[in-house]
Amino acid sequence: MADTIVQNMQDLKTMDNLRRELVANVSHDLRTPLATIHGYSETILMKSETMTEEERKVHLTTILNSTERLKKLVEELFELSKLEARETKPNLEAFQLSELAQDIRHKNPNFS
Repeated sequence: MADTIVQNMQDLKTMDNLRRELVANVSHDLRTPLATIHGYSETILMKSETMTEEERKVHLTTILNSTERLKKLVEELFELSKLEARETKPNLEAFQLSELAQDIRHKNPNFS
């Protein structure tokens, strides 16, 4: 029984460490688009009188892209929360392992 308790305590510590790592990663991933949105918005406000229409368009496009990235991250977080609370179940589907490996290699050319 003591061994079971010790194992349960170790499992809880592992889960807590994984949760902390997840929170740190999520925080970092959310900060990146927020910093981009903030920086480009601030630039538009500070340089609005000297900025060309093309520069403004580039900045606004960057802001839009960052808000889309932020939206996707929040949706993924919400989905993770629903999975964790068992409010939804993952959609299992068959796939070719070779296709997955090829996709990973294509997205990460330095991956060997």
